[in-house]
Amino acid sequence: MADYYVISARNVKRGEFEAEPGKIRYLKVPEKESPKPSHEMDAEEWIEEVRDLADGKADKHVAEGGDVLVFVHGYNNDAQVIRDRQLQLGKDLTAEEWRGVVVSFDWPSDNSTLNYLEDRSDAAEVAQELVTRGIRPLAEGQANGCQTNIHLVGHSTGAYVIMEAFAQAEKDGKLFKLAWRIAQVAFIGGDVASASLAADSEWAAPMFRRIMRLTNFQNPYDHVLAASNAKRLGVAPRAGRVGLPSNAHSKA
Repeated sequence: MADYYVISARNVKRGEFEAEPGKIRYLKVPEKESPKPSHEMDAEEWIEEVRDLADGKADKHVAEGGDVLVFVHGYNNDAQVIRDRQLQLGKDLTAEEWRGVVVSFDWPSDNSTLNYLEDRSDAAEVAQELVTRGIRPLAEGQANGCQTNIHLVGHSTGAYVIMEAFAQAEKDGKLFKLAWRIAQVAFIGGDVASASLAADSEWAAPMFRRIMRLTNFQNPYDHVLAASNAKRLGVAPRAGRVGLPSNAHSKA
Protein backbone atom coordinates (compact mmCIF):
# COMPACT_ATOMS: atom_id res chain seq x y z
CA MET A 1 0.00 0.00 0.00
CA ALA A 2 1.38 3.40 -0.98
CA ASP A 3 1.91 6.31 1.38
CA TYR A 4 1.41 10.03 0.91
CA TYR A 5 3.14 12.96 2.55
CA VAL A 6 1.65 15.86 4.49
CA ILE A 7 2.98 18.94 6.29
CA SER A 8 0.37 19.58 8.98
CA ALA A 9 -0.12 22.93 10.72
CA ARG A 10 -3.05 21.72 12.83
CA ASN A 11 -3.20 21.60 16.61
CA VAL A 12 -3.60 18.25 18.35
CA LYS A 13 -6.31 17.76 20.96
CA ARG A 14 -7.00 14.43 22.67
CA GLY A 15 -4.77 12.66 20.18
CA GLU A 16 -6.51 14.00 17.07
CA PHE A 17 -6.00 16.95 14.73
CA GLU A 18 -8.43 19.86 15.11
CA ALA A 19 -9.28 22.98 13.11
CA GLU A 20 -6.94 25.28 15.04
CA PRO A 21 -3.31 26.27 14.32
CA GLY A 22 -0.59 24.22 15.97
CA LYS A 23 3.05 23.29 15.55
CA ILE A 24 4.23 21.93 12.22
CA ARG A 25 4.35 18.16 11.90
CA TYR A 26 5.68 16.12 8.97
CA LEU A 27 3.48 13.12 8.26
CA LYS A 28 3.82 9.94 6.19
CA VAL A 29 0.31 8.54 5.85
CA PRO A 30 -0.94 5.21 4.43
CA GLU A 31 -3.04 5.88 1.32
CA LYS A 32 -6.29 4.54 2.76
CA GLU A 33 -6.05 6.56 5.99
CA SER A 34 -6.57 10.19 6.99
CA PRO A 35 -3.68 12.02 8.69
CA LYS A 36 -3.19 11.38 12.41
CA PRO A 37 -0.57 12.69 14.84
CA SER A 38 0.79 9.13 15.07
CA HIS A 39 1.93 9.41 11.43
CA GLU A 40 4.55 12.04 12.35
CA MET A 41 8.16 11.60 11.15
CA ASP A 42 11.34 13.40 12.10
CA ALA A 43 11.52 16.57 10.00
CA GLU A 44 14.97 15.96 8.49
CA GLU A 45 14.13 12.34 7.66
CA TRP A 46 10.82 13.38 6.07
CA ILE A 47 12.46 16.05 3.88
CA GLU A 48 15.23 13.67 2.81
CA GLU A 49 12.75 10.89 2.00
CA VAL A 50 10.53 13.17 -0.10
CA ARG A 51 13.51 14.62 -1.98
CA ASP A 52 14.96 11.16 -2.65
CA LEU A 53 11.60 9.92 -3.88
CA ALA A 54 11.24 12.91 -6.20
CA ASP A 55 14.80 12.64 -7.50
CA GLY A 56 14.27 8.95 -8.18
CA LYS A 57 11.31 9.78 -10.42
CA ALA A 58 13.17 12.50 -12.33
CA ASP A 59 13.76 12.36 -16.07
CA LYS A 60 17.55 12.74 -16.06
CA HIS A 61 17.47 13.89 -19.69
CA VAL A 62 15.58 17.00 -18.56
CA ALA A 63 17.04 17.87 -15.16
CA GLU A 64 19.22 16.36 -12.46
CA GLY A 65 16.79 17.10 -9.65
CA GLY A 66 13.26 15.83 -9.22
CA ASP A 67 10.01 17.73 -8.68
CA VAL A 68 7.97 18.23 -5.52
CA LEU A 69 4.55 19.87 -5.79
CA VAL A 70 3.11 21.32 -2.59
CA PHE A 71 -0.70 21.47 -2.62
CA VAL A 72 -2.15 24.16 -0.31
CA HIS A 73 -5.89 23.64 0.12
CA GLY A 74 -8.60 26.22 0.65
CA TYR A 75 -11.08 26.79 3.46
CA ASN A 76 -14.07 24.58 4.25
CA ASN A 77 -12.02 21.40 3.69
CA ASP A 78 -11.85 18.50 6.12
CA ALA A 79 -9.05 15.92 6.31
CA GLN A 80 -10.71 13.36 4.02
CA VAL A 81 -11.43 15.93 1.28
CA ILE A 82 -7.84 17.19 1.42
CA ARG A 83 -6.50 13.63 1.20
CA ASP A 84 -8.75 12.77 -1.74
CA ARG A 85 -7.76 15.92 -3.63
CA GLN A 86 -4.05 15.39 -2.99
CA LEU A 87 -4.18 11.78 -4.21
CA GLN A 88 -6.33 12.67 -7.23
CA LEU A 89 -3.95 15.48 -8.16
CA GLY A 90 -1.07 13.03 -8.07
CA LYS A 91 -2.93 10.54 -10.29
CA ASP A 92 -3.96 13.22 -12.79
CA LEU A 93 -0.41 14.56 -13.10
CA THR A 94 1.01 11.06 -13.50
CA ALA A 95 -1.49 10.45 -16.31
CA GLU A 96 -0.06 13.56 -18.01
CA GLU A 97 3.43 12.00 -17.68
CA TRP A 98 4.58 14.42 -14.99
CA ARG A 99 7.26 12.84 -12.83
CA GLY A 100 7.23 14.08 -9.27
CA VAL A 101 5.81 13.85 -5.77
CA VAL A 102 2.70 15.68 -4.55
CA VAL A 103 2.68 16.65 -0.88
CA SER A 104 0.09 18.79 0.91
CA PHE A 105 0.39 21.65 3.37
CA ASP A 106 -2.61 21.09 5.64
CA TRP A 107 -3.53 24.28 7.47
CA PRO A 108 -6.52 24.39 9.82
CA SER A 109 -9.68 25.20 7.91
CA ASP A 110 -13.04 24.22 9.34
CA ASN A 111 -15.66 22.21 7.45
CA SER A 112 -18.26 24.99 7.70
CA THR A 113 -18.51 28.04 5.45
CA LEU A 114 -19.70 30.00 8.50
CA ASN A 115 -16.11 29.92 9.75
CA TYR A 116 -14.77 31.60 6.62
CA LEU A 117 -13.38 34.74 8.29
CA GLU A 118 -11.82 32.78 11.14
CA ASP A 119 -10.19 30.46 8.61
CA ARG A 120 -8.57 33.42 6.84
CA SER A 121 -7.17 34.58 10.16
CA ASP A 122 -5.74 31.09 10.72
CA ALA A 123 -4.33 31.13 7.19
CA ALA A 124 -2.37 34.31 7.96
CA GLU A 125 -1.01 32.75 11.14
CA VAL A 126 0.12 29.49 9.55
CA ALA A 127 1.76 31.31 6.61
CA GLN A 128 4.59 32.13 9.01
CA GLU A 129 4.91 28.42 9.81
CA LEU A 130 5.04 27.60 6.10
CA VAL A 131 8.04 29.95 5.94
CA THR A 132 9.95 28.71 8.97
CA ARG A 133 9.28 24.98 8.59
CA GLY A 134 8.65 24.72 4.85
CA ILE A 135 10.44 27.37 2.81
CA ARG A 136 13.46 27.71 5.09
CA PRO A 137 14.49 24.00 4.93
CA LEU A 138 14.00 24.18 1.16
CA ALA A 139 16.15 27.31 0.89
CA GLU A 140 18.91 25.85 2.99
CA GLY A 141 18.86 22.72 0.83
CA GLN A 142 19.22 24.77 -2.35
CA ALA A 143 22.10 26.70 -0.79
CA ASN A 144 23.83 23.35 -0.21
CA GLY A 145 23.43 22.26 -3.83
CA CYS A 146 20.07 20.46 -3.70
CA GLN A 147 18.57 20.50 -7.21
CA THR A 148 15.02 19.41 -6.34
CA ASN A 149 12.46 21.68 -8.00
CA ILE A 150 9.64 22.91 -5.76
CA HIS A 151 6.24 23.96 -7.14
CA LEU A 152 3.15 25.29 -5.36
CA VAL A 153 -0.58 24.94 -6.07
CA GLY A 154 -2.96 27.08 -4.05
CA HIS A 155 -6.69 26.36 -4.17
CA SER A 156 -9.10 29.06 -2.93
CA THR A 157 -7.68 30.50 0.32
CA GLY A 158 -4.56 28.42 -0.27
CA ALA A 159 -3.53 31.15 -2.72
CA TYR A 160 -3.69 33.63 0.16
CA VAL A 161 -1.53 31.34 2.33
CA ILE A 162 1.10 31.15 -0.43
CA MET A 163 1.25 34.90 -1.06
CA GLU A 164 1.41 35.70 2.64
CA ALA A 165 4.17 33.10 3.12
CA PHE A 166 6.36 34.85 0.55
CA ALA A 167 5.63 38.20 2.22
CA GLN A 168 6.66 36.76 5.61
CA ALA A 169 9.81 35.24 4.10
CA GLU A 170 10.84 38.71 2.96
CA LYS A 171 10.97 39.78 6.63
CA ASP A 172 13.26 36.90 7.63
CA GLY A 173 16.77 38.36 7.35
CA LYS A 174 18.60 35.04 6.97
CA LEU A 175 16.08 33.67 4.52
CA PHE A 176 16.00 36.91 2.53
CA LYS A 177 19.76 36.70 1.86
CA LEU A 178 19.66 33.13 0.52
CA ALA A 179 19.29 32.69 -3.25
CA TRP A 180 16.36 30.28 -3.08
CA ARG A 181 13.75 29.80 -5.78
CA ILE A 182 10.32 28.27 -6.36
CA ALA A 183 9.71 27.06 -9.90
CA GLN A 184 6.01 27.07 -10.86
CA VAL A 185 3.09 28.43 -8.84
CA ALA A 186 -0.56 27.89 -9.79
CA PHE A 187 -3.69 29.39 -8.28
CA ILE A 188 -6.99 27.54 -8.80
CA GLY A 189 -10.02 29.59 -7.83
CA GLY A 190 -7.60 31.84 -5.96
CA ASP A 191 -9.23 33.79 -3.13
CA VAL A 192 -6.98 36.83 -3.48
CA ALA A 193 -7.83 40.16 -5.05
CA SER A 194 -7.17 40.30 -8.77
CA ALA A 195 -5.41 43.63 -8.20
CA SER A 196 -2.96 41.95 -5.82
CA LEU A 197 -1.34 40.23 -8.85
CA ALA A 198 -0.55 43.53 -10.57
CA ALA A 199 2.99 44.45 -11.54
CA ASP A 200 3.09 47.18 -8.88
CA SER A 201 1.56 45.13 -6.05
CA GLU A 202 3.71 45.42 -2.92
CA TRP A 203 2.16 42.28 -1.41
CA ALA A 204 2.90 40.12 -4.47
CA ALA A 205 6.40 41.51 -5.08
CA PRO A 206 8.18 39.02 -2.74
CA MET A 207 6.48 36.10 -4.48
CA PHE A 208 7.28 37.25 -8.00
CA ARG A 209 10.93 37.81 -7.06
CA ARG A 210 11.30 34.15 -6.05
CA ILE A 211 9.28 32.26 -8.67
CA MET A 212 9.63 31.45 -12.36
CA ARG A 213 5.96 31.69 -13.30
CA LEU A 214 2.45 32.05 -11.87
CA THR A 215 -0.52 30.49 -13.66
CA ASN A 216 -3.94 31.73 -12.54
CA PHE A 217 -6.97 29.55 -13.29
CA GLN A 218 -10.26 31.44 -13.15
CA ASN A 219 -13.95 30.49 -13.22
CA PRO A 220 -16.52 33.31 -13.42
CA TYR A 221 -19.18 30.96 -12.03
CA ASP A 222 -17.27 29.98 -8.87
CA HIS A 223 -19.98 30.10 -6.18
CA VAL A 224 -17.44 29.89 -3.33
CA LEU A 225 -15.70 33.05 -4.49
CA ALA A 226 -19.08 34.68 -4.96
CA ALA A 227 -19.64 34.10 -1.25
CA SER A 228 -16.19 35.53 -0.57
CA ASN A 229 -17.09 38.71 -2.44
CA ALA A 230 -20.38 38.96 -0.56
CA LYS A 231 -18.59 38.81 2.78
CA ARG A 232 -16.52 41.79 1.61
CA LEU A 233 -19.60 43.75 0.51
CA GLY A 234 -18.70 43.07 -3.11
CA VAL A 235 -15.31 44.81 -3.11
CA ALA A 236 -11.96 43.54 -4.39
CA PRO A 237 -12.99 41.04 -7.12
CA ARG A 238 -11.12 37.75 -6.68
CA ALA A 239 -8.48 36.51 -9.11
CA GLY A 240 -10.17 33.12 -9.24
CA ARG A 241 -13.36 34.71 -10.59
CA VAL A 242 -12.30 37.64 -12.77
CA GLY A 243 -8.74 36.59 -13.67
CA LEU A 244 -5.57 38.63 -13.82
CA PRO A 245 -5.67 42.44 -13.83
CA SER A 246 -4.90 44.34 -17.01
CA ASN A 247 -1.53 45.39 -15.53
CA ALA A 248 -0.58 41.89 -14.36
CA HIS A 249 3.00 41.08 -13.45
CA SER A 250 5.04 39.79 -16.39
CA LYS A 251 5.56 36.43 -14.66
CA ALA A 252 1.80 35.86 -14.38
